Amino acid sequence: MRFIGLDLAQSTSHKAVVIDEGGQVITPVLSVKTSAIGLEQPFQRAREGAPADEPLIVVMEPTGMAWFPIAVFCQRHGVLPGQQPASCRSAPLLSETCQE
Repeated sequence: MRFIGLDLAQSTSHKAVVIDEGGQVITPVLSVKTSAIGLEQPFQRAREGAPADEPLIVVMEPTGMAWFPIAVFCQRHGVLPGQQPASCRSAPLLSETCQE
């Protein structure tokens, strides 16, 4: 299992790092923009050298609404959610993504 840790930003690029289940850091800190191309970068890096069926979990703290486009991206790419924030529980679009 691999984890993508995202530090969300409101007005600048987000920061991401990929680690494995043993805590080994796999990538340096990545600068990530809120776009399909920008969000794909940490996911591609997380999958490098991993089995095709290796689960990915994204961990982020919801910051304003900055989390929402990332959660939608994760849902569309089959990435497992970590814990669900209260704002996610009330978002019908993300009901599948937000299940524990």
